Amino acid sequence: MSDALLEAVRAWAARKHRAAGAGALEAAVAAMQRHQYVVSVQGRGSGALGNMCWGTDPAGLARKHRAAGAWAIEAVVAAMQAHPQVVHVQERGRAALEGICWGTGPAGMAHKHRAARAGGRTRVLVHVLSALLGTTVTPGATFGRSGGRTACVRFKVDVGVHI
Repeated sequence: MSDALLEAVRAWAARKHRAAGAGALEAAVAAMQRHQYVVSVQGRGSGALGNMCWGTDPAGLARKHRAAGAWAIEAVVAAMQAHPQVVHVQERGRAALEGICWGTGPAGMAHKHRAARAGGRTRVLVHVLSALLGTTVTPGATFGRSGGRTACVRFKVDVGVHI
């Protein structure tokens, strides 16, 4: 990795840490809760949470835990449910849930369970399947694939599955 790129990555990590330390996680959740039907607030709030919660170093894990404690998981799932047809809310919400719920340790699993209880497991799985298949997937619906083949997607998700 070049010195310039390495310095940019370090600066990005430092900005995330400073923002979270200044209360940005809690502020994003509060704004999302206060303005549930304002698409731009939901998209930007989810994006900010996703950015701040990305990372597997000790500081990143602490930000994930802090975000979960601020009810970020529930705020993101609520945003995705309130705006199911708004692509950027769905994409940023998926990224935020991935960031907050990352890991197979006790904290990561607890965050996944909370997301599932809040109604997020189907949303996240739909986005993951859509990305993998290169098409839009709806639970229980049919979708077209190249070559004229059609498949029916039906799935059941165990909340213990690492998404």
